[in-house]
Amino acid sequence: MKVLEMVLFALYLYHRKSTIGVKKLYSTLFISTATFSLIGVFQFFLGRTTGLFYFLGERSFDLTTPGIALVEIFGRDYIRAYSTFPHPNSLAGFLGVIILLSIYEKPMLGKKWFLAISIFLLCFLLTYSLSAFVSLVLAILILKIVSQKKMERKIVLFVCTLSLTLSLLLPILTRSFYTHFNFLGKKYTERIDLAYISGNMISSRFLQGVGLNTYIVNVPKFEGIFTYSWILQPVHNIFLLVFSETGFLGLVLYFLFFLKLLRTKHFLIFLFILTTGLFDHYWITLQQNILLYTFVVGLSLKRFKL
Repeated sequence: MKVLEMVLFALYLYHRKSTIGVKKLYSTLFISTATFSLIGVFQFFLGRTTGLFYFLGERSFDLTTPGIALVEIFGRDYIRAYSTFPHPNSLAGFLGVIILLSIYEKPMLGKKWFLAISIFLLCFLLTYSLSAFVSLVLAILILKIVSQKKMERKIVLFVCTLSLTLSLLLPILTRSFYTHFNFLGKKYTERIDLAYISGNMISSRFLQGVGLNTYIVNVPKFEGIFTYSWILQPVHNIFLLVFSETGFLGLVLYFLFFLKLLRTKHFLIFLFILTTGLFDHYWITLQQNILLYTFVVGLSLKRFKL
């Protein structure tokens, strides 16, 4: 049903964007994102949630709540910006796309561009998401440094192919990786274990996968490096997650879909989604990110060369 929702939403935007008005769509998106960014900024400095936006999805937590993502700055703990998102990394990915959209559509924002981009960047930085930060810097460097469009596309295609290759090698190399980097923290060892489990899932059902949205259900059935059957979350890599759930055919179709997206006006946004997707799963599992992903796809459909 989630896949059907994405397809229908993208098609709706494709057919209705001229009627609704692209400028109105972007304005609504940017205004709402600025609002939710400010919520994240307030959370960071307050050390807790605001308590004012429960009906918009804001949870209730503070610095002492177990499991909350914190960052230590000069010996003091701060809550990483959550806003109304499930995790700061998810918010960072969302904001990264918005920042790139703001750069693409700068004329549309006019005099408000600097204020908008400042709010987005501030909240983005307060998420302290390393993968999103590196991915955004990479996308902006390609946009600003490489002047020739053909060269841009070649670089992006190379990154896409390299990303797929590294993703497929990850389950194979996890044991060796952990042996040499066993000093890494708990969150990294858990991700390594999930990648290893993903490899076992792929081996067991290579062609057809274990089924859409069933990765978590199947985790306890497969032995990991640490046998942490209680780590009930998806593998933090979109290619491995797609491969595990839909099999080889699903992976091929998804990769071809991504190659199509790299031929659109917003190809650097899809590069950002790809590179952050190497280290997390939120683009295909969490609602806010899925909707934004689909939003950009819907607005880019006219650029497809069929």
